[in-house]
Amino acid sequence: MYSICDCRYTTRPPFCDGIHYDLPLRYLKKIKDCPKAPHDPAVTKLCEECGWAGPRESWPELPSTDSDESSLSDSDLDEEDLAKKKQLHEEASLKREAANKPKVQVQVQSTAQTQDNGTGDLDSRMEIDDEVQEGVAYKIGCSGACQTDPSEISKIAAEIQRVNLSS
Repeated sequence: MYSICDCRYTTRPPFCDGIHYDLPLRYLKKIKDCPKAPHDPAVTKLCEECGWAGPRESWPELPSTDSDESSLSDSDLDEEDLAKKKQLHEEASLKREAANKPKVQVQVQSTAQTQDNGTGDLDSRMEIDDEVQEGVAYKIGCSGACQTDPSEISKIAAEIQRVNLSS
């Protein structure tokens, strides 16, 4: 069984000293039953029998990684850099939100109203009826998932614009 451990030596087992339960139980048993036990806490050299490496407090610090060096705290930044950082964060969150929202929908007036006004020809209204479902037309410029003919899209766009202008 594995669980999370903060000793940072978990990528190279069995460097954990047995206090942490990030290693399989077989390693813990190996440490407990090691013929060289009890291990000297002052010795931080890796035990070749069981993998015990001394108490965690005596382990050397791991070298810093690139991500540690590149992440600056807000207190290290001046006001301009802090404002830029916040602006970039806001822009990224707005882009994420926009990507996760559904496509924009345009409300279309019913064709019965256009017949009452006497505007437009009947054929174009019939084509819109085929494409419009429950009075909602999807914004033109889809992601390519639809199979609509481009000539049909231009006819629909013209009719939507004409209907909106006539009201």
